[in-house]
Amino acid sequence: MMILLAWIHLLAAMVWIGGMVFLSVVLMPVFRRGTFGADRRILFQTLGRRFRIVVWIMVGILIVSGPLLVSSRTGTLEEPDAWRTVLHMKLWVVAGLILLTAAHDFWLGPLVGRLRREASEIPSPADLLLIRVSTVVVRLGLLLGVIVLFLAVALSRT
Repeated sequence: MMILLAWIHLLAAMVWIGGMVFLSVVLMPVFRRGTFGADRRILFQTLGRRFRIVVWIMVGILIVSGPLLVSSRTGTLEEPDAWRTVLHMKLWVVAGLILLTAAHDFWLGPLVGRLRREASEIPSPADLLLIRVSTVVVRLGLLLGVIVLFLAVALSRT
């Protein structure tokens, strides 16, 4: 049963973080170089909304499966202190990733989308700052996701 639960947990993380990698490394560069015109914005918003739904389902699965996996491991006499330390680090990074994802998905992303839809020819400095912050939040989220994967590997090896 624990192997199945670990597989489900890993699959959910893979879909979430793998999706972030795909959007950042494959989709965005194609959109920036391509000549999609007005369809680019519509396509990206549609993909973003769909991915948001998938992400939050995966986050739910991770929130349920993670504590179950931890409870199956803790409480043993041979549990090394390093394992607890790595677990706490991973949990803090995951919490930061979830907070960043929520801030982007429910506040910053929709705000930037609205700015881009309603923007005049020359965006204001405040609009440009929000767009830049949104990009930084996405990249920081991807970095945290990769760190979570590293800590998961370290956790499985301690």
